[in-house]
Parts: sequence; structure tokens; C-alpha cells
Amino acid sequence: MIQSVTQSNGAITFGLMAPKGVKYQVQSTADLNSISWSDLENPVSGTGEMLTISFPIISSGQRFYRVVEIP
Repeated sequence: MIQSVTQSNGAITFGLMAPKGVKYQVQSTADLNSISWSDLENPVSGTGEMLTISFPIISSGQRFYRVVEIP
């Protein structure tokens, strides 16, 4: 579950409680009505503690982000 989202110095950071071994992928899209989301960075694995995922903000207009659990 996402606990926080912050933006600073051209980057966006998600903080989430992530069970150990569960993998997560950050994705983005320019249109919430689209079924197509693009993966950002590589998937990350939970540690059983607060997990922080940061990446540069794409400067191509409005973007929407989500964090999904992957098998």
C-alpha cells in the first residue's frame, strides 16, 4: 500500500509498505483512459519494511503514475 508520494528536484518518490519478496513496478501514462501503461525503471522487491522508489519525472506534459504488484 502506498504510504507517501513526494516530488522534489525533478524526481517523484513513492513510499510503500512492501512485504518481503513481493515485486513492484512503477508505470506511467499520459491518458487515464488508455489501457496502455509504460514501465519505468526495473521492478523492485519488497523487504518487509518501507520501500522507497524514486525516478526522474518525464517532462513530456501531464503524466499519471501507478505502482503495481507483479508476479
